[in-house]
Amino acid sequence: MPSIADALRSTLGAAQLDVAQRLASACEELGCQAYIVGGTVRDALLGLPAADLDVTVVSPPDDFPNRVAAFLGARLIMASQFGTAKLEKEGSTLDLVMARSERYRSPGALPDVTAGSLDDDLTRRDFAINAMAASLDAAKWGELVDPHGGRRDLELGLVRALHERSFQDDATRILRAARYASRFGFRLDAETAKQIERSGGYLVSISPDRFKHELERVFEESRVSSAIELLSEWEMLGLTGGDFVYDETSWSGFAEACAVGSSERRLVGWGVFSLCFQTVRSSGIALRWKLDHDASMVSMDALKLRERLRVSDLNNLAPSGQVALLENYSPYAVLAFQLSTRDGTTNDALDEYRTKLTSIRPDLDGHDVIALGVPRGPRVGEALQMLKNARLDRTVESRNDETLLVRQFVTKLDQE
Repeated sequence: MPSIADALRSTLGAAQLDVAQRLASACEELGCQAYIVGGTVRDALLGLPAADLDVTVVSPPDDFPNRVAAFLGARLIMASQFGTAKLEKEGSTLDLVMARSERYRSPGALPDVTAGSLDDDLTRRDFAINAMAASLDAAKWGELVDPHGGRRDLELGLVRALHERSFQDDATRILRAARYASRFGFRLDAETAKQIERSGGYLVSISPDRFKHELERVFEESRVSSAIELLSEWEMLGLTGGDFVYDETSWSGFAEACAVGSSERRLVGWGVFSLCFQTVRSSGIALRWKLDHDASMVSMDALKLRERLRVSDLNNLAPSGQVALLENYSPYAVLAFQLSTRDGTTNDALDEYRTKLTSIRPDLDGHDVIALGVPRGPRVGEALQMLKNARLDRTVESRNDETLLVRQFVTKLDQE
């Protein structure tokens, strides 16, 4: 069998290589075999740095996750009923999978899992490019196991499902197909494209949590606009709750404005996604996919803001009026709407709000206005709001101007 040892050594970090070698020693002592699998092998063959170290263990002994964690001096973060575990050592994570086979009782259901061979484990995976393994055994280190032709697909630039029921068993693979095709600039092979076309309806069979998780992974792609475009072309996103219309400008702007991995990326992503639906209730997306509180607020606020600005011209308002209107909405929703609007003057106004107006504050604070004679209580808030509005509208430009305005305010109060 061919070896990819050099490719692995050049793409894995030093800490990952060290963990891999220690894991191989642990498995040898515990009487089992370990293989680097999936995306780690794929990326090594593409010459890309490995984000994570994915390992499958064949014939592990009982309580393997705890035993190997103790052997490595690592911390066991998670172990699941599906034979998976996550370990952490010195800042590096190690994802372990106990070799298994899977059977789906119905479309969208979680699989029934049983222990299996390496071939079983590779066959259960989504695409051939993710169904390769490399041995960690000292005598065969880096030896490639490729029963489904994944290496050839990488060379041809293909995303190919492993069997005809792949997307029926797990329709989230449709979103993954878009991710990989866009990330690597690959295309679907003809049969996989036909399978997706036949299987789109199965997206409604998966749980909201699983769809939400996979869509948020799409948001994290550096070429997210391309991935969303593919899903739109395949008519997959309209199945998720309404009349979805892909907008290249919105998604390209989103990719530039929000850093990959930031909380802003995820939240603004839900706002832009929601605004792609032309007719949907403000709570429609949040309820349909059971979004968490923060994402729900962004989704609903983005849709509410779109309706609000359909009947209110933002550009006819003074800066203080713009702030009074927009500060009622999540700042992530405001950014999502700015990325989605095609009106240039509205876009400029939203940019001014986000980058300048939100940071404008009066020089005087509550203690200052009380010292100038404003009585304690709600009048202090009124005075501070008056000063903020005056700063926004540039009717005052200095601390002295603010002091004069507060004295005028106090005089009016005395006359009431």
